[in-house]
Amino acid sequence: QDFFYIFGGVSSSSRAALELTWGFFRSEFSRIHGMVKTASPSIMDAVILNSIGGFCSAQKADEIEAFFEKNPLPLNKRKTSQLVEEVRTSAKFSERAVATDLATEKFWTDLDGLTR
Repeated sequence: QDFFYIFGGVSSSSRAALELTWGFFRSEFSRIHGMVKTASPSIMDAVILNSIGGFCSAQKADEIEAFFEKNPLPLNKRKTSQLVEEVRTSAKFSERAVATDLATEKFWTDLDGLTR
């Protein structure tokens, strides 16, 4: 029942590892679902969270949403919907941040100069 911690440990280590975890989840979905389908839905929620929780692009949100449309999990629908919305919100925040001075080297250089 604690195997979802492995997903979180891997996915949180880097962007490449998050992609790897999501790829593994997709390729092994039937097997993973088979292992937890009779357990509490919260176990699958944790696996899903740890497989997609760090993404922040609209394209990835669309990809995740399409995956769960093709592979529905009625008992986890709320969690998957929440996570897709979280990915979309993170994408919008990231886009706004990149459009500001925060994304410039000058901002950080000037900030560093103020703290010295």
